[in-house]
Amino acid sequence: LQFRQQLLHYHYDSLYRANTAHTVPLRFLSFDYPKEQKAQHFEDQVLLGNAILYSPILRPDEEYRVSYLPTGLWCSWVDGSCYKGPTEVKVLAENAPASFTFLKGGTAVVTQNSAETTTQARTKKMRLIVVLDEDGKATVLVSLTTARQPTLCPANTTP
Repeated sequence: LQFRQQLLHYHYDSLYRANTAHTVPLRFLSFDYPKEQKAQHFEDQVLLGNAILYSPILRPDEEYRVSYLPTGLWCSWVDGSCYKGPTEVKVLAENAPASFTFLKGGTAVVTQNSAETTTQARTKKMRLIVVLDEDGKATVLVSLTTARQPTLCPANTTP
């Protein structure tokens, strides 16, 4: 639950973008990668919005799973390891659910410390995670709807 709450702003943003683009926020890999044959076989992996690939372990006794990463650069949420797709990687269950979450190169995700209510969440600090693509570029489209002024700080620091 805490992991999902950290991504609350991203979830809202993904829903808004999907609505305005007349698409869906949660998609099978084959929806975005129809020409990749292996994407058809990994039916339990999904794309959430434009930046997150979720590859869950579905059985409680599984210690790991093999995840398919389609074309592009994909970075692990847990340790930042990056992989150039298309490829398959072994994902361990020990850091679930973050262990089976990958961020797509060239995108950004806003995270926020969890809170019990969305009103309380507005008082929490936000973090922008940017994952550069293979060319060292990323598109960052973030809508902030808060009256608070943002505090800018260098990478790897906190205000």
